[in-house]
This record gives sequence, structure tokens and C-alpha cells, in this order.
Amino acid sequence: MLMKVDPPGLEIRTMKVGGRMLRVGIKPGPRGVPPLLLFNGIGASLELASTFMQSLAGLEVIIFDVPGIGGSPGAEESRSSSRASFRVCVESWS
Repeated sequence: MLMKVDPPGLEIRTMKVGGRMLRVGIKPGPRGVPPLLLFNGIGASLELASTFMQSLAGLEVIIFDVPGIGGSPGAEESRSSSRASFRVCVESWS
């Protein structure tokens, strides 16, 4: 049986964005500094960027699994409005 382990140093959450559930990874950082939002490549889950994210000292870093990849449920279509909604959600977060 395979156990799923979250990448070290990342808080993993599931968030509803633009009507869709997305798996989100957050590397905590200082408050008052805008977070860096990473868009991983097509077909890449957030685990692939975890080592890179850990090297970004002094920054809060947020990444998400696009619909149908990693821990985010699939989507019937990819919409740029969902990505824009996620950006707005992140902006209100910090």
C-alpha cells in the first residue's frame, strides 16, 4: 500500500476557486510581503516544484495542481477565468 506524504515545508489545502476544487501547496513566509504564485507546467503536480520552493527563502510561495493533475479533480475544460479567480483569491489572502 502506497502512502501519500506531503512535501516537507508545505501546507497542503483544498480550496474552491471559480467553482472548482483545487489542491494548493503553501510554503509559509513573512506577512506583509506579497506571496509568489507559481503555475506549474501542464501535467506536473505541485510535488515537482517543492524543492525549488524551499530554496526561495524569505518568501511565501503558493502553487496549485491544475484541474485533473495531482490532487485536483478533473475539469471538463480549462478556463483562464478560473486562473484569474485563483489570483484574486491569493491577493485577498495576503
